[in-house]
Amino acid sequence: YPDDLVGQVHADGEIWSRALWDLNQDIGAAAADQLVLESHFMLPGGASMETAAEMILLADRNLNDGMYQGNIRAAFVDRGILEPLATAGTIALDGNTYAVGDSIGIEVNDGNAPNSIQVSVTSTSGDSETLTLTGAATYFGTLPTGDGAVSAGDGILQAAHGDTFTVSYTDADDGNGNSFTVSASADIENVVVHHSEDTPTQIIDNRTITSTITVSDLGTLLDVDLQLDITHSFVGDLTAVLTAPNGTDYTLFERIGGNGDNFTQTMFDDDATIAIGDGTAPFTGTFRGVDAFASLNGTSMTGDWVLSITDSQSVDQGTLNGWSLFLAVEPENLIETPEVVINDSSVARSVIDEVVVSFDSIVNVGAGAFELIKRGPSGGIVDVTPVVDNSSGSTVVTLEFSGAFTGAAGLIDGNYQLTVSSDLITSSSGTPMDGDGDGVPGGDLVFGDTASDRFFRFFGDNNGDRSVNLFDLLAFRQTWGSSDGDAAFNGQFDSNADGTINVFDLLAFRNNYAETFDFV
Repeated sequence: YPDDLVGQVHADGEIWSRALWDLNQDIGAAAADQLVLESHFMLPGGASMETAAEMILLADRNLNDGMYQGNIRAAFVDRGILEPLATAGTIALDGNTYAVGDSIGIEVNDGNAPNSIQVSVTSTSGDSETLTLTGAATYFGTLPTGDGAVSAGDGILQAAHGDTFTVSYTDADDGNGNSFTVSASADIENVVVHHSEDTPTQIIDNRTITSTITVSDLGTLLDVDLQLDITHSFVGDLTAVLTAPNGTDYTLFERIGGNGDNFTQTMFDDDATIAIGDGTAPFTGTFRGVDAFASLNGTSMTGDWVLSITDSQSVDQGTLNGWSLFLAVEPENLIETPEVVINDSSVARSVIDEVVVSFDSIVNVGAGAFELIKRGPSGGIVDVTPVVDNSSGSTVVTLEFSGAFTGAAGLIDGNYQLTVSSDLITSSSGTPMDGDGDGVPGGDLVFGDTASDRFFRFFGDNNGDRSVNLFDLLAFRQTWGSSDGDAAFNGQFDSNADGTINVFDLLAFRNNYAETFDFV
């Protein structure tokens, strides 16, 4: 150093050492040494003492959930390295989005608060939790999230995709005797994690190696993060590129870090505050890559994700130990079990000339999605033509019948069963219908396999009780001799669909009169 700086450097060294000694005496040598050592992995080149102190605070949050935040800050504030925290409280979260199952990291700074404070957490799903934080000037705590029914006050924030939650802290004294409340909010998103299965892979000089993660799940991307782990003795030789399923390349880093060693648990996240080029090996932590992943938002996550690592120099080699994708996705809206309606909800089963299947949204209807059979020993397959109508904003399918088990008035007498294939009723992105109603995509809908579905045709049965009796006869007499358009006309007794209730219909009625039709 120049002579005029030697004294200052010496003084700075004493100040820094004394702060570390104070921390050592306060929390114990083992804990203090662990924090200082961990912080060195996150220090950027040419870091100031203030930055170094902040990295020790960060190390404590990573290792101890912020147990020693107050102790660390006090040691560095006493030596003038960090500024005292303001007496007006602030609150911050350790992320912008969370997945169900994550823990929410909460930090409150308040220079004149007591040793114990409380924060309240509320979500749009209706849950409400209170978290007690302890510390001195700096307070840090975590709150787990989970799914299931809302249970306020159980220490778990029940949440679902699309929820927003808010964390609030009321500062009793802002330094001027005033009370006020500060808050921070974040969103719950679905995050699916996929790990490489073809690693570790050797990184060879002057070559490009690849590793592929194949995602078969369906979903629309909301955010993409990537974490990788590389062992290499000269990381400045390396370039990493991610190729997404849509064929777009995203450069993660390009020949950075000089002769440094390794990428260790390096996370690439568009929301990171530090660019990867401003970090130093082994790049432990979260960084922005050279290319942002934001253009992938709104695209499908399905397909091959290929990570390419290029070593552009000789001598130093290494290993891609592994990498993982963290994909926040918009879950598919579940296609719920559709409603099956016979004869426009009429109880009559004398004639079945219409079956309508109604969905709760617009769906894709594949060929062969509907199979109708006549049950029993004399049964078989009924030819069905689905007529699809999406004009109401949801899909309504009217089934038209033909073939050996139909007549002029629709289906002939018999018990029937309809199967709607979940694999052939899908959303716009291919998610199958929840046909069996278990809340999970998949499972066919089977209608008519139980007597309670009342999917049968028995000519003359006007009240759907599986028999043709006096009550049905009285109804038949009221419509006798009428024609389509007359007030008395009842199409349930028009056996040949000729528009007139006449002797031909009477003969068909007499054939079933006093008979009962069993479910088989």
